Amino acid sequence: AVAGTGGVAYPPARAGGWMKIEEMIEKHMTARGLFGALGIEVGVEAGRPICRMTLDDRHIGAPDVAHGGVLMSLLDTALGAEAMAHSLPRGCGTSTVELKVNFLRPARLGVRLETESRIDHAGRSLLVVSGMARDAATGEPVALALGTFNVFSLGRSLGESGPGGSDAGE
Repeated sequence: AVAGTGGVAYPPARAGGWMKIEEMIEKHMTARGLFGALGIEVGVEAGRPICRMTLDDRHIGAPDVAHGGVLMSLLDTALGAEAMAHSLPRGCGTSTVELKVNFLRPARLGVRLETESRIDHAGRSLLVVSGMARDAATGEPVALALGTFNVFSLGRSLGESGPGGSDAGE
């Protein structure tokens, strides 16, 4: 087990070349899409995925406060990157099944947020991942998230059964 991963060990890198989390992040960061539109920065530090975002006018929901959907997108990205970091070495991808977010305090415009995440449960076809977005300057939590992710073989399409041959939860 690796500290900070909820007791779940990351699988060893698979020889022969499934994409590494750093490669997946680079591919997504250079593509047009949600990351660029929202200003979400995704990286890897000490072998772990981390997301950052500075809240600005494009994120406004109420006066001087970011919209909750922006925080949900940031946390879905962070938890999804954690799930992918766990699954890619096994030749698997992931997709979000469920995401729950608790908003703890207003996320004010101008604040820089950063995330932390961990795997809480790794089953054959489902991962449970939790995480937090916090104010990078103060360390105060802004939102907590709990997500469930489908694990699927990269050789299969979305919606087909997971690596164990069954979509039944664990």
